[in-house]
Amino acid sequence: MGEGAGALDDRPDAPALDRPSATMPPSPRRWATAAACATGIALAAPEWLPQAWKREDGPVEFATFGCFLVGGVLAVGAARRLRFDRKLSLASLALGVLLFVAAGEEISWGQRQLGIETPSVLVDGNTQDELNLHNVEGLQESAILAQLAIVAVGLLLPRFVRRPWARAGVPFFAGYLAYRVGRGLAALTDLGAAGRNSEAAELMLALGLLAIAYWLAKDGPATPEPTTT
Repeated sequence: MGEGAGALDDRPDAPALDRPSATMPPSPRRWATAAACATGIALAAPEWLPQAWKREDGPVEFATFGCFLVGGVLAVGAARRLRFDRKLSLASLALGVLLFVAAGEEISWGQRQLGIETPSVLVDGNTQDELNLHNVEGLQESAILAQLAIVAVGLLLPRFVRRPWARAGVPFFAGYLAYRVGRGLAALTDLGAAGRNSEAAELMLALGLLAIAYWLAKDGPATPEPTTT
């Protein structure tokens, strides 16, 4: 009877609930990843976002700053809560420090808000005359490579860590990678510049890191598991 039941399940006219799982609709995360990739490819086209959105101290920049700052607070809080898992706690603390530094760099450490003059040591080498390192000549390419490295780690992490926080940022990282691939192809075809659109692409990267920090704060053991004797 067992073999007969199995044969019945494999028939083309078997009930939908008995058919292979390959017929199941895509998960919401796959739809989110597809949407993020489409957005990344669109951002790779020549400048089309309104200039008011992507200007210095504009909504995109402050949204990115907010994601980094809130993510940093969440990650540091998660590091304290997960202190009984030493490796995860240290990883969460490192993420928090990274996000705080990214938040400071995003708004040039509050230079414009506080009216701070750019130090002379940075004036000549900084392409935007700002109090930050990511716009210093010679470091701009390194900053992009660092972002790509973060994206690569974020996309590969779910293969090694089976926890919700490890998968949380995948759609956003995929969208950022799609933007970079699109810009590479645009450069080969002389499609045109889209430098300011990169601010919106960086917002996707910030959202991915924020998602990881948020789920780190929710996930994992808050206290050591009780031991039995």
